[in-house]
Amino acid sequence: MQQDYSFSRCSRRCLIGQRPLEPGEPFYSVILGDGEQLTRADIAATNWQGPPPHTVGWWRSSMPPAGARKLRPAPDNVLLETLSQLVDRPESEALAYLLAVLLVRRRVLTEDPSLGCQATDEPSSLWHLQHPVDGRQWTIPMSLPTADAVEDIQQELTRLLFTEE
Repeated sequence: MQQDYSFSRCSRRCLIGQRPLEPGEPFYSVILGDGEQLTRADIAATNWQGPPPHTVGWWRSSMPPAGARKLRPAPDNVLLETLSQLVDRPESEALAYLLAVLLVRRRVLTEDPSLGCQATDEPSSLWHLQHPVDGRQWTIPMSLPTADAVEDIQQELTRLLFTEE
């Protein structure tokens, strides 16, 4: 069973230095576990000495420049149409698979209860998904990106998933 956790946005303050993070400044975000409770903290790169105790995960980011345009998520119907187009392009299998994972995590798509995920001995297994509201179905090749394609796919996903305000 999949479980989702939500975390607060960046605090824009360094937990250790107790000061605002400056535009363009690199920092680390950490998810801290305390029993059943998970919290997020942000630490300036200059104060970073590795993950604090009880860290579940961490990542490095940079504060956006002052006046940077804000990105908002693309509407679900746009992402579904994009997924339909990607499935028809064999060169975009890895991108289609990752977009499908995102749409399942957002609960926009669900596994087709009659088919689900069919792992076979074939090089590519298929994932059968459906839209729970209108019943549309997709068959997605489960194609993970190669190591050298990850950066390009990440940039393409960002372009697909977000629009500027």
